[in-house]
Amino acid sequence: MSPADQYFEPPGGLVWPAGEVGGCWFLVAVRTQRDRVCAAGGGYLVFASLTIPALATRHVAGRKGLLAAYAMAVAAFGLGRVLSALFDLPTGSVIIWSLAVLAVMMGALSHAKHCL
Repeated sequence: MSPADQYFEPPGGLVWPAGEVGGCWFLVAVRTQRDRVCAAGGGYLVFASLTIPALATRHVAGRKGLLAAYAMAVAAFGLGRVLSALFDLPTGSVIIWSLAVLAVMMGALSHAKHCL
């Protein structure tokens, strides 16, 4: 048996010694954990996308506040998707950070407007 025959490489790219059943269980565990993490990340994204724009525009009255919240959310989702693609980062996390950064910027601009 040659050294190359001692290892099995599945389509996912993971390599483990041939004949060991533990590798298969490892893939099942990784797959299950990844699904849990993705589900939790999706929950954070939904929560953040509902609350952060509302908090950022709470001082803007009426229809302008609603439009500002929608505009901020659309901008953050677009920015997050672009940054995620450019830097190969997790999309949900980058969108949440984009929401947070834009909310802080919006708050700073609102505060500066009231101070002038």
